[in-house]
Amino acid sequence: MRRLLALALLAASTTILAQTPGDDLAAARAVFDTNINAIHERNRDKYLSCYLHSPALVRGGPSGFSTGFDDFAKGAGGAWPDLLEANDVHLTPLQPGWVYGTYRYRVRYGNDEHSGISERLFVKTPDGWKIAVTGAIDAPPGTPPPPKVLTGATLIDGRGGPPVANANVVLRDGKIDCAGTAAQCPVPSGVDVLDMKGMWIAPGLIDAHVHFSQTGWADGRPDALDLRLAHPYDQTVAELKAHPDRYARSYICSGVTSVFDVGGYAWTLVLADRFANDTLAPHIAAAGPLLSTLDHWLNMPAERQFIHLHDEASGPRVKGRQGMVHRQRQDAGRAVGAICDRRR
Repeated sequence: MRRLLALALLAASTTILAQTPGDDLAAARAVFDTNINAIHERNRDKYLSCYLHSPALVRGGPSGFSTGFDDFAKGAGGAWPDLLEANDVHLTPLQPGWVYGTYRYRVRYGNDEHSGISERLFVKTPDGWKIAVTGAIDAPPGTPPPPKVLTGATLIDGRGGPPVANANVVLRDGKIDCAGTAAQCPVPSGVDVLDMKGMWIAPGLIDAHVHFSQTGWADGRPDALDLRLAHPYDQTVAELKAHPDRYARSYICSGVTSVFDVGGYAWTLVLADRFANDTLAPHIAAAGPLLSTLDHWLNMPAERQFIHLHDEASGPRVKGRQGMVHRQRQDAGRAVGAICDRRR
């Protein structure tokens, strides 16, 4: 590996001109920023332009390493991430024309999210600065994100006081370590700083009445306005069950970080587990099927969202069924323990 890497560097670093370390660092950082921006823009040509167009390009990872630009280019752009964060960037000059760097990443493809550390070796070539070596290793589960400071925003801390202008929020180990004025929460040395001037920071909102089993329109409530000929109810429910992530993400985009589903089909009970590690979804608690003294017809043939309490004897049977769900969720460590009693 060392011999191959040495050959790659020698091949890539011909005709290097004398530069100061500061110039090299600035050039390498420009290539790094272009590379990350190309991923955000899903621009394949721009992305590939950052890499060494040579058989000596080296790619490393948990399974080993591979070489060659052509094979690398074949897979580029086939699956862009839905989210990529690149933080805690560190660059150091090795010699004129060579800069080594690392950064921490958080990347998401659908519901599959990874975080870890990635490394780059930037070299100066006749065609400009290029990435000659690239690699990434996922962090072990439970590894906290790097510290970060949000600066310059107006802060509402949720404790009833007036807004704090030009506030600092220090994030450490994935939690808020300090939130207040710049004097109360100074920026630690060596920590990434994100300029939030012109923006507001506030606690997440809690929506205590939602229904993942409904759309918010008539297609999800044919009992209110029957449009089933144009919008079949079974198809609507199937779509809701298959893609709850659409609504989960809309809550996050609206500043809602916790929701309580007060009643719906039984599949809503597993949403808390499904989105437990998804930062693009709120914390979810769900009551599950609703208990009703009326035999409401708004159900599916094989699944009910309304459980009919038609006499005293039906109460214990419902209690036993819900208790079973409750115990299962307790065993999984995610018990909600919420039952919504609805009467009409």
